[in-house]
Amino acid sequence: VLVGDNVEISDELLMTTVKLTGKYMRNRTYPDKAIDVVASAAKAVLRKNSNSANPLGVLTITEKDIISVISSDTNIPLGDVSENESKSLDSLEKRIGDCVKGQSEAVKSVSEAIRRSRAGISENSKPRASFLFTGTSGVGKTLLAHHAGKEFGNIIKVDLEQGCSKDSFMEKVWKDPYSVVVFDKIEKADSHMISVLSSILENGYAFDASGNKVDFTNTIIIMTTNVGEKSILNFSDKEDRVALKKRITTEAEDFFGTTFVNHIDEIIIFNKLNSDSYREIAKMLLDLLDHNMKDKKINIKFDESVINYISSMNINHSSGAYQLKKLIREQIEKPVANMI
Repeated sequence: VLVGDNVEISDELLMTTVKLTGKYMRNRTYPDKAIDVVASAAKAVLRKNSNSANPLGVLTITEKDIISVISSDTNIPLGDVSENESKSLDSLEKRIGDCVKGQSEAVKSVSEAIRRSRAGISENSKPRASFLFTGTSGVGKTLLAHHAGKEFGNIIKVDLEQGCSKDSFMEKVWKDPYSVVVFDKIEKADSHMISVLSSILENGYAFDASGNKVDFTNTIIIMTTNVGEKSILNFSDKEDRVALKKRITTEAEDFFGTTFVNHIDEIIIFNKLNSDSYREIAKMLLDLLDHNMKDKKINIKFDESVINYISSMNINHSSGAYQLKKLIREQIEKPVANMI
C-alpha cells in the first residue's frame, strides 16, 4: 500500500498497526489513530532517508517505525529491551531498596510487576498490576509507591483524604496512560469512588463525567491503607505470617467488600520497623540532611555516636519513620539552623 507518492507499507504491517494502536492507544478512536500512526511513520521514514540515495524511489515503513511512533505518542516503552535498560531492570530491587528500608518483600513484588510490564506479559484487559499496601504509619507505603512511579516513568497521585474528584485523576490518566496511579489512604474513599476503582480493577477502564472511556490497562494501581493496623501492631515475629495475611485480608474484605478485594492482584503487608531498619532509616535521613546542606556550601559530618543515639530511641510503631524525622528536626535541624 502506498502512503503518499514514495512511501509504502505492507498489508501485514497495516494489520499489525491496527492491533498495536488497539492495545496501546485505547483512549483514541479507530480509524483515526491507526491512520495517524501510519502517516507519522511515513513522515519519519522520509526525514530519515532525505539525504540517502534510493534508486527505486520508494521507501518502506517497518514495524520498528510504527512502534517508535506509538511509543513516542504514549510514552509507553515498546520494542526490544536494550542492554542498558536490561541492567537497570535487573537492579530495581537494590535501587528501590536503598530508599525504602525494611520492606524487602514489598520492594520485590513491585519490582517484579515493573519487569513483567516491560516484558509485555501483563494481562491486556486489566491494569498491569494492582496492589493494596497495608501497614502502620511511617513504614514506607507511600514512599515505595513514589519510587515505583519514578522507575515506571510517571506517577499520578490521588489523595483521597483531600477529597480528590474522580475526573481530576481520570484526565491525568487520559493524558498519561502509562503511569503508576497511587490512591493514598483508600479507606477515606466514598462508596462511589470504591465503585469506580472496582470497575478499573476488574475491567481495565472507567468512564469520566463526559462519558469518555478512560483506559487503565497500561497503569499499575497502588492503594495504601491503614486498615489492619491493630493486627499488625499486635503481631509478633514469632507468630505465623500466613495467618496474619489471612486476618488482614478478612479485615480488608469487611471494610471494602469481598468483590473489591478479590479484584486486587496482591495485598502487601508492610513490616513494623525493627531496630536494624530503624538504624538504616536514621542513617539515610542524616545523609539526606548532609546532602541538602551541601547545596548551601555547608558540610555536616555525623559520627557513629549520633546514629547510635537516634536509632536507640524506643520505636513508636504507630508513627514509624515519622518519629525519626521529628527527632532529627528537633535535635539536629533546629540547632544547625540557629548556628547558620
